[in-house]
This record gives sequence, structure tokens and C-alpha cells, in this order.
Amino acid sequence: MMAFNRFAMPLGDRRSLTLAATALTVLLSACSGSSPSPDVPDSGNSAGSSAPVTDPGAPPVADNANERVAGNYCYQLEEDTISGTARIQLEPDSSLTGHLAAVIQDNVNNYYTSYRQTLTGQLTGTQLQLAVVTDIENSVQDSVETWTWEGDRLETENEVYTQVDCAQLPPVADGSGEIDFEPITREFPVQFAPGTSSTVVENAVIRGERDVYVLAARANQIMTLSVSALEDNARMDVESPSGALLEQEASQSRITLPETGTYRISVGGTRGNASYSLAIEIR
Repeated sequence: MMAFNRFAMPLGDRRSLTLAATALTVLLSACSGSSPSPDVPDSGNSAGSSAPVTDPGAPPVADNANERVAGNYCYQLEEDTISGTARIQLEPDSSLTGHLAAVIQDNVNNYYTSYRQTLTGQLTGTQLQLAVVTDIENSVQDSVETWTWEGDRLETENEVYTQVDCAQLPPVADGSGEIDFEPITREFPVQFAPGTSSTVVENAVIRGERDVYVLAARANQIMTLSVSALEDNARMDVESPSGALLEQEASQSRITLPETGTYRISVGGTRGNASYSLAIEIR
């Protein structure tokens, strides 16, 4: 018992220690902010659950990834040989309309084309039952197709498109519902071999695109141009350094140049894609 009593504490000291511990507990509670606070009615806007900010271009949001609410949805495809965009407008009754546009450019097989599709149909679960009108190379084709619309993927019969913010896609022309595409242009400098003032360029352009050839020339020089294609479906425009249109939709031209500067020769197809030969001469 003597060993135990060596560690006994006088009553007064125990009371002092109890009071000190109580004071320390109160002080730590105040510093940590864990002291009780009066009840505050839930306003529904507590920290971490603020009301979401709506992005006008963002797709509508449903509780289930495969559940669709009425609204506009946009999709995009970017691969080595094909690129495209699609827009779908879904109505509350699950009917829908939409447009798809794509460009195919297979340099290995020398194949180029583009097409647009108009879509009407009905959504059932994740299946789109569609009437599709395809405009390709000056030909219109009607078909009935079943596409899959699941998560952020739109699967056509041949390709898979990924959902994007509609603000990322080209604008829609007012009132038409069609996707409004600016012509795609490729620019090439014209180079003459040393000691010559003429050249012949062999190239191909797909529907909806333009190849632009640029060259410097002086006022009063004569520029002779000729463009030909196997299917006679290539034409050219000629623009002066000041922006004046000197020729439009021409296959041949001979122009006395009005000013010194950079001239632009723009070649495009009149029907579908065009493989062409462009002859340029400056005298």
C-alpha cells in the first residue's frame, strides 16, 4: 500500500488539475470552431451545393447517362480520313430532327468526297429510328437507318461521333436549320522553274473546298490561265491584289494585269470532287 500511496495526489491538487483541464478544453473548442452553434434553417444553398451555372452551349443534363431530356445535342468526329459534325434537336415527345455533315479525304487511295444528311425520326431507349436524306456529289439518296445514342456517343451505321459543346461547332444559318459552313481553302504558292515563266499544277479538290494559288506579278503583264478536269467540273476565280474579281467560274482566261502585287487563283469543283490540271503563264 505504501507503493500506491507514493503516487496519490492531494485532493486540492486534483481539483486544480480538473479545473485546468476544463479551461483547456473550452479554449481548444473556441480555436477549432467546433463550439455548438444555433440551428440555422437550411436555405438549400449551403456551401459546396451552390446553384449550377448554365452554359448555353452545353448539352441538357439528365439524371441517367442514357436518359435524354428535350434540347439540342452536338457531336463531332475527327479521324485520319474523315471529319464531321452532327446536331440533333430532341423534342419532349422523343421525336427529333437533325443534320450531319462529313468530309472524307483518303490521300492514300486518292479518294475525296463530302456529304450532308438531314435527319428526322424517333428516339426509343437508346435507339434512333431515322429517315435519312443524304446529299452527296450532286446526288440525293433516301434511307431508313437505326443509330445508337448512348452516353456521350452517337453511333451511325458507319462511324462513332463524340458529344461536344454546341458552341464548338460552326454556327447555324438563321431560319434554315442547316449547318452553315465556310468553304475550306488550301493555299499554295506558285513557283516557276528557273528561266521559265509558266507551270502546270496537278491537284484534286473535294466538294465544298477551294484550292488557292498565289503569285506575284507586275502591272501590264499578261497572265494566261487554263483549268481542265476529266469530268469538266473544275472552274477558277481570279482576284487582284486590291481584291477585285477579274474572272469568275472560268475554265480559260487571258488577263492584262491591272496592278502590281499578289494575285490569287481559286480553283473549285462545280459538281462533286474534281481532279484537275491548272496551267499558269506570265508574260
